[in-house]
Amino acid sequence: MDRKTRQRSPIQVHKILNELRRERHLPKLATPANPTKITRAVVRLIAVEVWRKYPQSLTDPNYQLGDLTLDLVNQEICLRIADLKKGVVVGQAALKDYFN
Repeated sequence: MDRKTRQRSPIQVHKILNELRRERHLPKLATPANPTKITRAVVRLIAVEVWRKYPQSLTDPNYQLGDLTLDLVNQEICLRIADLKKGVVVGQAALKDYFN
């Protein structure tokens, strides 16, 4: 009853697939990109980039932050962090780029 369950050895999927592709005279598949480690510094850089789209929030002393703007900024930050976790590299994008 005190048996240890054995774990299967990891299968090298890319190696097997590339061997099969080589037999059919096809080029190798590239390995997927490693996702970026999300640190506080990375999140801060993303937030600064997003807020730069709203320059009046950084320069106008009478600026009032609306709920819609706050939701848009929060949504874009979350989307960029999700893209980084997936390993997607986005140069410069806006929310409209995600929905078209």
